[in-house]
Amino acid sequence: MEFGGAGGGPVGRLKLDGLREELLDQLPADVPAAFHEAYQESATLADAMRWLTHSLFGQYGLVSLDADNPGLKQALVPVLEREILEQASNKAVQAANAQLEVAGFKPQVYSRPLNLFFLTDTGKRERLEYDAAADCVQITVRNTNRCHTQGGLLELARQHPEQFSPNVVLRPLYQELLLPNLCYIGGGAEVAYWFQLKEVFADNQVPYPILLLRNSAQYIGKASASKLRKLGLTSTDIFRPLPELKKQVGASLGQEEVSLAAQQQALAAVFKEVSDLAQRLDPTLVRTVAAEQQKAASSLAGLEKRLSKAAEAKHETAYSQLAALKDKLMPDGQLQERIDNVLSILINNPQFIDQLLEAFDPLALEFTVLEEE
Repeated sequence: MEFGGAGGGPVGRLKLDGLREELLDQLPADVPAAFHEAYQESATLADAMRWLTHSLFGQYGLVSLDADNPGLKQALVPVLEREILEQASNKAVQAANAQLEVAGFKPQVYSRPLNLFFLTDTGKRERLEYDAAADCVQITVRNTNRCHTQGGLLELARQHPEQFSPNVVLRPLYQELLLPNLCYIGGGAEVAYWFQLKEVFADNQVPYPILLLRNSAQYIGKASASKLRKLGLTSTDIFRPLPELKKQVGASLGQEEVSLAAQQQALAAVFKEVSDLAQRLDPTLVRTVAAEQQKAASSLAGLEKRLSKAAEAKHETAYSQLAALKDKLMPDGQLQERIDNVLSILINNPQFIDQLLEAFDPLALEFTVLEEE
């Protein structure tokens, strides 16, 4: 199920009352106990996710913080001051974007004049925006009647930083303020947008960590591995386009490849002779000959498609299995990690996380294919 952004408020604060039963009813019967416990024993979504992640990864030394904690938000005060007074992060990102675009990189995140949210009394999280119509420097809370002068908002940030929340531009900075890292390990899109933030860190005198692309893997369960072998494919073949795979499977099954390219060339040669004859006898007929050639070529192309379908029909079952396998291992043409939930694997393979840790080398910068034996 989707939570829909907690009605416009911080998702982590979402109360599970009223949602808990609906969510638990949607979990498979054989789901690991940690998933049930996380939502049964927690009051908010943040509590549930913390329970779940510690159940899955706590034994490996996981440390997690609730960055929404009012005490931790005190560390954000200097950042809030510079953001309200100078709009420092937007200027830094725009400068970085210009350099990245020259280098051929496309910016991943959009920076705003104020990269902050305001947490309202009603539990909403709204953007802070400058009011261009005001005679003085005035900042409004979007979708509300609330507005502040620059000085008033600055004083509120100093007294109650817990009422502010960083957006995607300032969130990494806040993260590194709380838990400094020598190295930040992230996915491709994350590492790409961190490139935009180096000057944001420099402006706030916060050490900018080394960036490292995280490990990725393709997991192939026993059933899928067996189907691959029956189709004559290897575990790495699945990354190739489906039409190529169909051609390979068809060849292994002895399917005759249908191509009327030679016949099209012969047809073109015949009509070239006819066109030359028309040019000598009556040039007005050349266009008629060309039209007839186009009709004949189209008819031949249509026959080629029908003959190809007839050849494929003999192995329709194998092709259907191939298409289903391709969609399972690369859902919607994307990597598993972008679509599948780890829960779907853990149900059938409780040792999955241990296997990942054993297979991964964080510094190898290689894509790993895990095939279950």
